[in-house]
This record gives sequence, structure tokens and C-alpha cells, in this order.
Amino acid sequence: MPRIQTLLLAAMLGATPAGAQEASVQLEAQVNSLVQLLAGGRATEFRTARRYHYADVNGDGVPDAAVYFTLETLGQGNQYSVWFALLQAEPFPQSGSRIRPPAYRLLDFVQVGSSSGPQVNSDALGYDKGAFGIETDKGKIVLRLQGGRLLEARP
Repeated sequence: MPRIQTLLLAAMLGATPAGAQEASVQLEAQVNSLVQLLAGGRATEFRTARRYHYADVNGDGVPDAAVYFTLETLGQGNQYSVWFALLQAEPFPQSGSRIRPPAYRLLDFVQVGSSSGPQVNSDALGYDKGAFGIETDKGKIVLRLQGGRLLEARP
């Protein structure tokens, strides 16, 4: 994660930059595992397209992580799929002077775009009133977390 994102995460979590770096390492590991599972040897991630966005989804005061990532199919031309994953931050109990960053756990993931479907603007993600708004070339996709699942809702 670039240094500016690490510092931003530190500010949002009320942690030191070193603590934010710990959080980003654990978050990266979670997302890397999901990418590897979905790719299954038939695709590879276009890593520079991965985007992180932070919002307090469950109202506990700790920013949860929403992540876009793109998988490119191997050996089949220029085909790709864009995915959106939501990971919940689970804060550790604090003790002493060491600030421990939260651990992240995967809540859900959905495909939101592809080379033959909506073209996603992964830099234009909004979170308002319990829903994520995802901008595409075909309009807005609205995802709401309901019962632990990301479900498409009407904009």
C-alpha cells in the first residue's frame, strides 16, 4: 500500500503509521487470498488496478475496507472481470501504550463489471446511508449489506 494510503489509514484508525502498516499487511493478505481463490490458476490479477476505500459500515467507529480488484483471464484475449469485496474491521482490545490495528475479515464479494458488461470506474465509489454506489458506464450499481451479504439495491 502506498505511503500516503498508509498514513491516511493511520489517521482514520487513530493509530500510528506503524500500526496502520500492520493493518495494511493483514488486509493485503486477506485480499490476496481471495484473489488467488477466485483466479484459480485461470486468471491473474491486474494488480495496479486494485483500489481500497474505507467506510464504517457497521457503525462501530472503525473503518471497514471495500476493495476493487480486476482479474484478467489467461490466454483468452483481453477478457477481465472486476470484483468488489467488503472486509469488516475487527478491533483488538487495547492494552498499554501499543496501539493495535484492527484485523479484517471477509464479509462478502460480488462481481460488478467485466470486459463484456459494465465498465466500472473504481475510483468513483461512494458510501452513504448504508449503501455503496458504484459508477459504471451503464449507470450506478448500488450495493447494500443485508444479513451479511452484499445485495444489489435500486439507486
